[in-house]
Amino acid sequence: MRVTALMLIVVVGIAAMMPTELACETPPDTTTTTSDTERLQQAQQQLHKGNTRTAWRHIDTVLQNNPLHPEALYLKGEASLVYGSRSLIGTIDTLRSLGENQSADILCLKLLHFLGDGAFASELERCEALYPESPEVRYTRWLYELEHRLSGPPKADELAAWSESITLGFAPYTAAFCQAANRSFSEGLQYLQLLHDHVDYRWGSYDSVFTAKSRLATNVHVSGTIEVEYADCGSQMGLYLVDANGRKLKLSLDSGTAGKGCTVHHDSVGNMLPGDTVMWLKGGIQYNYMDKPADVVIKAVDFMEPAITAFPVQYFQGGFSLADGCISPFALPGVAITIDPVNERVFLHDADGLAAYRDTLPRERSAILPLVVRNGWPFMPTLINGREVLMMIESGSRDVNLNELAAEHLGVKAYDSALIWRGERYPTKMFDAVMTVGPFEYEINGGLVTDWVVGNNSYGGASAGDIGPDFLRHFAFTFDPFRYELILVKPAKPALTGRVDG
Repeated sequence: MRVTALMLIVVVGIAAMMPTELACETPPDTTTTTSDTERLQQAQQQLHKGNTRTAWRHIDTVLQNNPLHPEALYLKGEASLVYGSRSLIGTIDTLRSLGENQSADILCLKLLHFLGDGAFASELERCEALYPESPEVRYTRWLYELEHRLSGPPKADELAAWSESITLGFAPYTAAFCQAANRSFSEGLQYLQLLHDHVDYRWGSYDSVFTAKSRLATNVHVSGTIEVEYADCGSQMGLYLVDANGRKLKLSLDSGTAGKGCTVHHDSVGNMLPGDTVMWLKGGIQYNYMDKPADVVIKAVDFMEPAITAFPVQYFQGGFSLADGCISPFALPGVAITIDPVNERVFLHDADGLAAYRDTLPRERSAILPLVVRNGWPFMPTLINGREVLMMIESGSRDVNLNELAAEHLGVKAYDSALIWRGERYPTKMFDAVMTVGPFEYEINGGLVTDWVVGNNSYGGASAGDIGPDFLRHFAFTFDPFRYELILVKPAKPALTGRVDG
């Protein structure tokens, strides 16, 4: 069984359907008289629209006839960015050996951005000096500035201009949607429509879900800082919400829940929640641990602890057993959530309450780290064996994982191992390393090397891997939705395992 399948069983918080490698696909018919030039034109057209599988087939046909075809190699590199394929590194090396330095440099620059490598800024300046007219280089800067909130929301004509000038024409629209979805459901819908106007596919059920949520007047009544009940969710951690009928809803805080969502994974629980149904979507969701797609319902639910009105709760019949469901750290509008698993406490802050909390942080035991947030998924800069990369924070996952592309890029040596799940042994690749987050060091023993790129939205921006709850449970941690920062505080009471040094 591939590591991909196992990871999707373990990482239940991520519901996005991502493309996978094409090794199992039927190769295209090579007996036709279609020329390499025509095939590459077709590949470019398909890449522009986001039909990467079809494009990859055309590219592979050309490379079967001529493994050193420069244009085909470059297009393969662009397609590799969509998948996060480890083949990207070999493609760059081959292009460089052919003297195709500009193509190799551009793909290397995009690789550094894809992984959040600390060398990206200096490489961007070098490429801008060498290739000032390259739209791919200029687009990579635009994408970086968009994700780091260094520029305002792009207008439709700006997106159209970028789309027409680069290979992955769909990518600016996808990136813009991921940023707009952070701000509001209604704005996310606007950019989702622009995306759907320029690609041949529908991106999940976001249009239906965001439409339903945008019509709700959700209000969370938190003044300053209040405390709610902590929930022990096994390997994860979370909180209890009490609905208007007095029933407790146990939710794991899951930063892998896209779209700022709150999901309940049991129909029996969702049906008892008080509130009007605002959406019902037949066969609207399927995780890899589910035998078939499940219907999705959204209710506008009122809660008494804390006081919340018309809160969108999305529910379906799944298989999550650690809690009733999951909640994104960005799900409560205008509210930051602090989880202290060491002392088993949870606090909710409005903007003023969080500012007051920040003023009390013990400098010797705390860190504030910048976040990149894409459609509610948070990523932070992290050092792996002293090299900076971007890691997704996935509090619904396991310990620490690297994707194959990142492991090869960083020179991390993986070794054969196995995971035991439900009594069965699954062969895996694992690694050991030292991870540094702010002033804190964390020893990774038995981190997974996965063939699936967690956090990949398939437009050229992703991460080197993900950090799970084992790391977070050493801290009182807060996702700041106002500044996009992660606040870590090492509580005075020591963590039990003592694996974090700082």
